[in-house]
Order: sequence, then C-alpha cells, then structure tokens
Amino acid sequence: MKKSNILFLPLFVLAQFSFFGLKASVNFVDAALSEVRNMAAREGKLYFAHFSADWCMPCQWMEKNTFNDPQLAIYANQNYLATKLDIDHSEGQWYQNQYKVATLPTILIFSSQGVLLNRIETSVGAKELLSILEELNKPGNKISVHPPVTRAIRELVMDSPKAIFTFSRPALIPEPETRMNANQPVFASQSPVFAAAEVPNTNNNYYQSEPLAFTPKSVAEYYIQTGVFNKYEEAVDKVHLLEKDFNQPVMLYTRRADGQLFYHVTIGKFQSKTQAKDFLNFLQRNDVMGELKEK
Repeated sequence: MKKSNILFLPLFVLAQFSFFGLKASVNFVDAALSEVRNMAAREGKLYFAHFSADWCMPCQWMEKNTFNDPQLAIYANQNYLATKLDIDHSEGQWYQNQYKVATLPTILIFSSQGVLLNRIETSVGAKELLSILEELNKPGNKISVHPPVTRAIRELVMDSPKAIFTFSRPALIPEPETRMNANQPVFASQSPVFAAAEVPNTNNNYYQSEPLAFTPKSVAEYYIQTGVFNKYEEAVDKVHLLEKDFNQPVMLYTRRADGQLFYHVTIGKFQSKTQAKDFLNFLQRNDVMGELKEK
C-alpha cells in the first residue's frame, strides 16, 4: 500500500498545481556558468544554460510559457541545475563567443562533468524540452566529482545576469536595426515554434575565428589539442587555465580507449589551417604546448 502512495505522489502534486491554479517555474541559479559547472560536479547533476536577451521575443515566450510549465519545472528542478546568460551582459557575451552561439534562444545541455551533450537552437515548448531532458538524464551523465574544482571564476567576467523567475515585463519590440526573423509564432494545438533570432558578433579580437555563423559540415575545421588526461579534475583545471588566459572556445571531450576514459582538452575553432597554425605559435610563445587537429 505504501508503494502505491509513493507512486501517486508526483501525480498528486501536479494535480494540486492545476486545481489551485498555482504556478511552478524552473529555478535558475544566479551564478556564473563556471560556478554552476562546479555545483553540478559536486551534486552529480546535469545542467543547462539558456542564452537570451531582453529584445528576443522568442526568448520571452519561453520564459512565460516553457519555463513556467509545472511538469517541466518539477522535473528540471529535481534533476538539473539551470542558469540564464544574457548576451547583452559581459558574461553572456563571453560565453556566447566561447560556445559559438549564433541564434537566440539557444539552450546548451551539459553532463555533470562539463561535457556538452546537446544544443537546442530554437524556441521549444515544455513538452519537447522535457522529452530532451529525460533522454539525457542517464547515470553516465550525472557522475559526482569530489572535491570539485575551486579555481577562482574568470576575473574579466562582470555584470553577471540576474535570474528571472517570472515573466512580468511587457513584450518588447526590437528596434529596426535589430536583426530578427520576421516570421510570427504559430499558436496551434502543438507547442509553437519560433524562428530563432540572429545574434550579432561584436568581438574583434585578432585571434577570434570567423563571424558567428553555422558552417556546412563539409567545411574543414581546425583546433588545438592542449592535453589528454585520465583524471577529470586535472582536465577541468586545464580548461579553467585556458579560459582565463585566452579568448578562444575551450572544449572538454571524453573518449574511451582500451576500456579507460580519457579527457581531451581543446582550444580554438578555425576555418583555415593557416589561422590555426598562427594561434598554435601564439600558444607556444606563451608556454602552452599543443597539437594542431583537423575535425
């Protein structure tokens, strides 16, 4: 009889939300993404980052509808850590370049070990997002790490965006110069899907790769591999060092060889081999060894 009561509890909670008109929303952590990554490693949870901006109407729709869905909110709050990144703030701009975010809204979903598992580059309804979160919520993606990495958060990151728990502001109309897709949302029986808003690239750093745009898969890409580690903590420590010292995307990949899991740390994303070689020479002049790789 106790087993039946336990199984019935989640349905009863959802029924309460519906019957009394109560609202549940996804709890967004008010912290830098690097701090959320450490929290996820410590707690053994997956986490996701929602890239948005005040002028992005599809983003506003998700805040009002998707993230306020009770069923999604309960599941996400129990199994994930979530954070918002506003690309109009310094931290959001930095991570926008770090992960090559070219459309809004974009959701990046990570394992507890900081491995990027999925990119959602359009607005999605609660049902679709819940399905994706459930699919990725596997034991291998939520391994806790003790002790977590405690290196200081990147000093150049300022004006961290504050978490927004409810949608209270009126709909904002983008100014004429803001590049938005003119398609309007379709409110039908299924969850509406919006065309994603393009994000302008404002970074003019010499070693910044080509302007933010999606490159056809047939085009070669080059990057620099800076280390292969068999311990997760050492790999993440290397990631933080590179993030702190260089304005290039740093990625952490896992590969299994001979039954053992290895962590590969790479930096940069270049469209030409010459550009990648130039950056490798720059790294070597700064005492960072690496190897040029082609994707």
